[in-house]
Amino acid sequence: MEALHLKDNSRIAIIGAGPAGAFFAYFALKMAKARGMNVSITIFDRKDFTHPVGCNMCAGVLAETLLEKLNKDGINLSEERVQRRISGYCVQTERYLLCLQNPHGKGRIATVFRGNGPRFYSHNGIISFDDFLLKKSEQAGANVIAQPVKDIILPNKKSDSVKLIYGEGKEYEFEADLVVGAFGVNTTFAKKIRALNFGYKPPKVLRGCQAEILVGKEQIQKRIGDNIIVFSLGLKGIRFAAFTPKSEHVTVTVICKTDAKRESLLRILLHPAARSWLPENWELPEKYCTCYPKMPYTPAKNPFTDRLVIIGDASFSRYFKNGIESAYITAKFAAETAFNMGISASAFRKGYLKQVRKLIIRDNFYGRLLFRLGYIIEKIKFLSDVHIRLASQSDKNSSVRLLRDIHWGMYTGNIPYRRIFFMALNPILQFQLIAFSRNVLIERFVKWISNKTRHS
Repeated sequence: MEALHLKDNSRIAIIGAGPAGAFFAYFALKMAKARGMNVSITIFDRKDFTHPVGCNMCAGVLAETLLEKLNKDGINLSEERVQRRISGYCVQTERYLLCLQNPHGKGRIATVFRGNGPRFYSHNGIISFDDFLLKKSEQAGANVIAQPVKDIILPNKKSDSVKLIYGEGKEYEFEADLVVGAFGVNTTFAKKIRALNFGYKPPKVLRGCQAEILVGKEQIQKRIGDNIIVFSLGLKGIRFAAFTPKSEHVTVTVICKTDAKRESLLRILLHPAARSWLPENWELPEKYCTCYPKMPYTPAKNPFTDRLVIIGDASFSRYFKNGIESAYITAKFAAETAFNMGISASAFRKGYLKQVRKLIIRDNFYGRLLFRLGYIIEKIKFLSDVHIRLASQSDKNSSVRLLRDIHWGMYTGNIPYRRIFFMALNPILQFQLIAFSRNVLIERFVKWISNKTRHS
């Protein structure tokens, strides 16, 4: 069987200039330079990240684990691109509030805009995170063609190159030794890949609902501060809702059991528990930036063939968490495989898929279990109150510290799901939860008797 490898003067084409594509270009150019190879990399994408319409529809939370990896790789995020440094998460139920502070120190989580700010908002300068990453790949030596790819033609012979048809209006042809699909689930390009009939099947997706609400810098600092607010209100059909503070805006994110609608967003925004975090007498503005991003919840099948590999959320992504970090991981694993093992389907199966299966796919099994369990706890308000109240106790208790670490890991994504799952099975913690549940029941019973006596 003929082996396929990158050689000197090889040409790599990347479809998509978002984080996955920019990361791959950056890593591939570094690897080529370390090997003394001359490799040409061209990124195709008509999207302009220096405009609001260039947004890749994401809440824009960069976990501390990702920022640490970026710093090690020489990708130091400039403060001009950071909207806010996050110090903690607050979990809001109908009756209780749990605030968690970063155990590793303030400011290690950052919020950003993926495009250059939301629609209906003007500002000075470039603040787009995706533009920042793309500029990094260009500085490393990548070429960017601001045109869409219309079609892709795989060769009949393994030794021949792949052809891309690109351009708006007038069409052009581009030949590449390796094509990297970084087009994401929020485009329709996956249909063209499926039509190539090598077995690719994109991930199953769920649509969320997201809005950028202009609140004002002073009001955000006064009401929300440097915290991400997670709502656990037990509302029917709603799996997750959160306020993510930016500089002057609050990003409202809602994920439902089925595709989210605008009504789901309004149910959160108009709920008294959510209104308490917004300015007094606040009213929903007539115009605000809204989107309905697709979020993958299963892995793709066969996201590679000879001379073609798919990365980012159109391939593998952590279950409802850390989309940008998943782009980083898949891009790096794919680049390492391409340079160390080759660019054949066999090489990507032995390298890229094996690494992703270990780090993301298997871990997502535990993620699904944890999210289902969390949804059940949220729906049963007594259980939700017990968890929040116990986690709010003094952290001198080891079980309380463990429960707080579990919450922190779930909200930030800093801890693998598998580790969180086994942390939750800790027998001492479970005994503490049972004992605390008994005390809460006794407390409620005594209160009920007291009320009955008072009114008799």
